[in-house]
Amino acid sequence: MKGQRILFSLLYIATSLVGSSQHISGAMKFTNPVEAKDSNSFSISYSSLSYFRDYEYFKNKIQTGYTNFGTWHYPRLVIQPATWIKLEAGALLQKEFGQRGPQQAKALFSLQLQQKKFRVIFGALESNLSHQLVEPIMSYDRIIDRPVEEGFQVKFNSSRVMADIWLDWEVRQAFNADYPEELTGGMSLSYSITKPGQPWQVKIPVQAILPHKGGQLDTNQSVVTTVLNGAAGLSAEWNNPAPGKFLEQFRMDGYYTGYRHFHTSNLYPFESGSGLLANLFLKSKTGISFLATYWKGSTYIAPLGAPLYQSISSISGRENYREPDRSLLFLNLLFEKELFPHFFLDARVTPYIDLKNGYLEHSFLVFFAYRNNFCIGSLKK
Repeated sequence: MKGQRILFSLLYIATSLVGSSQHISGAMKFTNPVEAKDSNSFSISYSSLSYFRDYEYFKNKIQTGYTNFGTWHYPRLVIQPATWIKLEAGALLQKEFGQRGPQQAKALFSLQLQQKKFRVIFGALESNLSHQLVEPIMSYDRIIDRPVEEGFQVKFNSSRVMADIWLDWEVRQAFNADYPEELTGGMSLSYSITKPGQPWQVKIPVQAILPHKGGQLDTNQSVVTTVLNGAAGLSAEWNNPAPGKFLEQFRMDGYYTGYRHFHTSNLYPFESGSGLLANLFLKSKTGISFLATYWKGSTYIAPLGAPLYQSISSISGRENYREPDRSLLFLNLLFEKELFPHFFLDARVTPYIDLKNGYLEHSFLVFFAYRNNFCIGSLKK
């Protein structure tokens, strides 16, 4: 009983700090800002991710076990004629090991405009995990399933405010199509209460996405569906100011999350729902970290969120299965390191306990990521 009291005391502290998402490592961050030093140049920019994502799930009835094993590569030709503008043209090449049939090869283009603290992106966006959303709203597996989003994005970054507003146009509907158009609008805001550079950083995050399916050009009268998933909370993070100490970082954060469906022709069994997400994170100087995550959800649904957090099943043949109330505890052991410049490793083992149904399952993750820019030359004036 004493151990249980300690555990729930820690969870209570974390949830009282209702922040940053569970944990997005260096291997998961793919950003590509406009740098003034690259003005009047052309270069090659290269990003890649090699991944092994294994879910050993057999007992739960919400998410089936499966494995993603493969690699994607995203080379681009970059032209930056001035300090405030950058153009890119490239291709996303993805290979799922063992998959039959054609693999993904997709041409991508982007235009970036930088003005002081604002940045506007047209075309290929800074996607998925770069939005810094919590996993019940957007699954971390989106970095595998949809590595690059396309559409329009506005980013703002100052010493205290971070803002990311975007529209991801996923499926364009053609005339007389037998499928709906699909798009997602999103917003991720973070305000820092404390001054930059302090050991303690306290932030207030607000997040929301609107996945939508619909359109007027289809022939099969597809059901129109728009879902709102949102989250708000508080994050407290301490970074050790003394170099070389064993404990480098400590963080507690928590979110209140919500779900709402806006159409009478509801595809889902629940019109609204909510959830509470709490995290306790410890990082050592060895690169080994520990992350405890508690989730309590009630009739919660998120079309782009990780399936395990939801109250409806994503398993084929069990579409009508429901668990209105979910209570989960994740215990993550992580190792992350920049093995050499621009090359990152992220390895995790994640057992979780279903506190309501009384069983334990686990998953594994290994990411190798590489990001670098190679200057080719200068543009002629």
